[in-house]
Amino acid sequence: MLVLSKEMEYGLLFLSYIYRKGSKTNLSNLVEKTGLPKRFLARIASKLVKTGLLISQEGKYGGYYLGKKIKKTTLYEYLKNFRQEIIFCSCQDEKRCRYDKFCHHKSFNKKFNRLIINQLKKIKLIELL
Repeated sequence: MLVLSKEMEYGLLFLSYIYRKGSKTNLSNLVEKTGLPKRFLARIASKLVKTGLLISQEGKYGGYYLGKKIKKTTLYEYLKNFRQEIIFCSCQDEKRCRYDKFCHHKSFNKKFNRLIINQLKKIKLIELL
C-alpha cells in the first residue's frame, strides 16, 4: 500500500522550498531552515538531479535549482522515481493473499489502483509546489 516515504516527502519539501524561494539554494541553507538530515537530503537531491527535476551547480556559489523537466513531470512519475511499483491496496502488494479463497475484492482493487494511477498521471508536480 502506498504511503509516502520520508524520501518522497523530503523530496517534495526540497522542490517546494526551491520553487517558493525562486532562486538557487544550497543544501546547507535548506538543512538550516528545516532541520532535515543533510546526508539524506544529499541522497535525495542526487536522485532528483538524475531525473532532471533539479539541476546541480558546483562550486563556491553552487547550489540547486529547478530543472525544466519539473513543468512536465506528473505526480505519478515523481513517485515512481522513489518506488518501483505504486500500489494502493495492501493485498496487491502481496504475492499470494491469505484471504484468496473467499475474498471478492481483487478485481475491485485492481480497478481502484488503475483509477488512482490514472488520476496521478493527470496532476503535474509543479501544481503541488
